[in-house]
Amino acid sequence: MEESFLYDKFKGAFAENYTLNELVNLRKEPYFWRSGNTAEIDFLYEENGNIVPVEVKAADNTQAKSYKQFCKKYTPHNGIKLSQKNIAKNLCENTETYNIPLYLAWNVEFYTRK
Repeated sequence: MEESFLYDKFKGAFAENYTLNELVNLRKEPYFWRSGNTAEIDFLYEENGNIVPVEVKAADNTQAKSYKQFCKKYTPHNGIKLSQKNIAKNLCENTETYNIPLYLAWNVEFYTRK
């Protein structure tokens, strides 16, 4: 299936809107973070006294300089990257980062309750 021009242009916004709806449905209070004009995290929320950064990617490319910068500066215990990639766990600047497919956004609590 080919992506239309408009879908390709707005797929990031669609993915972020979907994620926002899932977080709100989970009774999370999502926030946005920006460091001046250089870095931004799509969503942050609190889980058991810990800040959880959430980076959303509409494709399977999960390179996120802003996420790495945030983890280096604030060292959260764990974080999430939502994308088209399969489930995986990695370290990003000493932050346990869970790569989760977008369709499992409803289940982020499973990965961040620790």
